[in-house]
Amino acid sequence: MSDTIISHSHIQQVKEKPLLIIHRIPSYTCFFHHRLAPNFFLLEPLDAIGADSSAIQSYLRTNGSGARALVCVWASLLRKDILDCLPSLELVVVACAGYNHIDLSECRRRGILVANVGNVFSEDVADYTVGMLLDVLPCKLQPTPTLQ
Repeated sequence: MSDTIISHSHIQQVKEKPLLIIHRIPSYTCFFHHRLAPNFFLLEPLDAIGADSSAIQSYLRTNGSGARALVCVWASLLRKDILDCLPSLELVVVACAGYNHIDLSECRRRGILVANVGNVFSEDVADYTVGMLLDVLPCKLQPTPTLQ
C-alpha cells in the first residue's frame, strides 16, 4: 500500500497532466491503464489504500477533489457517497455497456456527464452467447438413459 496523501512531486505531475480517477471493484483490474497513463495522472484508490469504503472516501476527499473525470471499470458502483467526495467531477466514463450501477439521477443533478462504450461489446456478447448455446444445446438434446 502506498501513502494516502499525494507527495509534492505527484502534485507537480497533476499540474502537468489532468487527474483521472480509476474507480473499480477489487476483482477487476484496469486493463487499459497503460493507454491512459501517458496522458493522465491516474489515481486508483483501491490500489493505494484497499477496499474499505470509508478509507476510499477519505482518500478521494484528500487526493481526488480536483479531479474532473472518472473512469468506472466494469460494474463498479458509483453512488452519491463517492460523488460527494469529488466536487469538481464533470465526466464519468463507464467502461462497459450499461449504466445501472451509476447513480444517474445524482449525476444529472450535479451536471456530471455520463458516457459508456455504447454498443462496442454488443456483437461480441451476442456471438459469445450463441457459441455458449451451441456448446450446451447438443448435450441437452441427447437422450438420457431413462428416455432410451
